[in-house]
Amino acid sequence: MERTIRRGVPATGGIAASFTQDLLGMPDDAEVVAVASRTLEGAKGFAERFGPPCDADRAVCRPGPVTAAGQPVPVARWAPAARRPR
Repeated sequence: MERTIRRGVPATGGIAASFTQDLLGMPDDAEVVAVASRTLEGAKGFAERFGPPCDADRAVCRPGPVTAAGQPVPVARWAPAARRPR
């Protein structure tokens, strides 16, 4: 059963951009459907780069339901450490 992960990103800085770029490059179906920022300009700039459409007049862009949200960390950087036996 294929299921698209509808991801919300609660930040728009460099780590959030790196995280989102890594997320969208993974083999699982994932799409960014929500973004939040402290500023309207930050939310709109991030949405233009990664989605979702942002035509709101507030710093949260969310056109539909969100499946998962969490604090962004660079996936590619931490994936090898997560695979190591403990």
